[in-house]
Amino acid sequence: MNQVVALERIENPNSVRRFGFIPAILYGKGVSSPQKVKIAKKDVLKLLRHNSKNSKVYVDYKNNKYFCVIKDVQLDYLNKDILHLEFQAVHEDEEVKIELPVIFEGEEFLEAKGFILETYMPKIEVMGRLKDLPEVIKIDVKDKKLGDKITIEDLNLGEEIKILEDLDKVIAVVSNSATEDIAS
Repeated sequence: MNQVVALERIENPNSVRRFGFIPAILYGKGVSSPQKVKIAKKDVLKLLRHNSKNSKVYVDYKNNKYFCVIKDVQLDYLNKDILHLEFQAVHEDEEVKIELPVIFEGEEFLEAKGFILETYMPKIEVMGRLKDLPEVIKIDVKDKKLGDKITIEDLNLGEEIKILEDLDKVIAVVSNSATEDIAS
């Protein structure tokens, strides 16, 4: 599991960024009150290379290790710089409600057949113990045929994870590629 070291922050956010850190806030279980912290920018970039909002991470702060969820990543939309992070400390056995990103595997096999995957739900809301929740929901689409629909009901995340969406909601549909539609 990922881990970052947080330092106490007394400077304003712009000063923190100027000296190579990212301002953040740490709050939740085991944290007496919300803590203003800073994390080295290189560590944040490394963390966010393979993680995003709702990912699980350990935050080491003042010789304590907190099991956290990344609750928010604020970006500067002009230059894509990371402006601020928010970490919520939780117990691994705590039940949480969270949106998990959906990753489709095998889309290249559909494209080879001249199909595309139209996606309607990039995230799915679930509830379960944090330690049981995956980082992402992976859906294998390589064997899908034209017109196949993938619905919430098709997902199998295990009994310990409850999906908080309507079972008949469509996640994705296999359709003809746009180039074939234009040629017809």
